[in-house]
Amino acid sequence: MSKWVDKCETVLTDIGIPFAFERFESADEHHPQLPDTYIVYFLVDDSGLTWSEGKETSHEPRIQISLFYRDKSEFLTIPDQIETAFMTAKFLHVGSGRIPYQTDTRHYGWRCDFRFYERR
Repeated sequence: MSKWVDKCETVLTDIGIPFAFERFESADEHHPQLPDTYIVYFLVDDSGLTWSEGKETSHEPRIQISLFYRDKSEFLTIPDQIETAFMTAKFLHVGSGRIPYQTDTRHYGWRCDFRFYERR
């Protein structure tokens, strides 16, 4: 597993909001209720940066952190908290924006992309 995954999970654990890789699934399959606030993270792309003897020696994966929330007031503080936590952990902030309202789950959304430098 890549270092960025471990680093993401450490940062997200410290933030204290339920999170999952690629897709959030309820622990109870009979009652698949999503939490009011949760985070999903995933790999967007993985750019190679340097090569030696035909092998990649460093890369810079781009990770998207997606926050879903029902209480609109959470948008006032949680995105800043996420950005600060990831930048403190040496991720590079490369963009953010809104995710359209999810009518089926009644969640609003926000996303933020980060890059993380890694040596192979």
